[in-house]
Amino acid sequence: WKTYGELFTMMALAELPAPLRTLIRILGPLMFKDPITRAGARVASAGLKRYFMILEQRDALVAALERFFGDYDAWITPVTPAPAFLHRKMGKIHTPIDVDGRKIPGNIGGIGYTCPFNLTGHPAVLMPLTLTREGLPLGVQLVGPLWGDMDLLNAAEALSQITPAFTPPPMK
Repeated sequence: WKTYGELFTMMALAELPAPLRTLIRILGPLMFKDPITRAGARVASAGLKRYFMILEQRDALVAALERFFGDYDAWITPVTPAPAFLHRKMGKIHTPIDVDGRKIPGNIGGIGYTCPFNLTGHPAVLMPLTLTREGLPLGVQLVGPLWGDMDLLNAAEALSQITPAFTPPPMK
């Protein structure tokens, strides 16, 4: 998450004036408490050397995942650390959600298990499986090796043949 937050922030803020990036770096740790935005705030005014260090960290993560996929065709992981939660109003993404009795920031709950693959570029397919007692979707993501998109889609299709048919929750 740290590498994702740093890289995302450096790319998103690259065109901002240096004084504004410095202000975000100084005030960010006071404003942001979750690991993604806190990591991003730390590098808001970092230079090219730090940017390349972050890219090297990302490359190391890519290489580690590719070694993993040398032994496995796909990886089934959770999509989120908890079942789906109700949609939030704009600006409320940090509203905590409950995960096993602990409150975590909503933005971490929503992307905590997807951002590693967004960072590395590995393809992923979301597969809804069922509904919770509250009627909200519960699913998994199937992740594959780089450039293995078609094989991953074929694996998802095969897996969908042995999982229950998904019925979307009713619109409210």
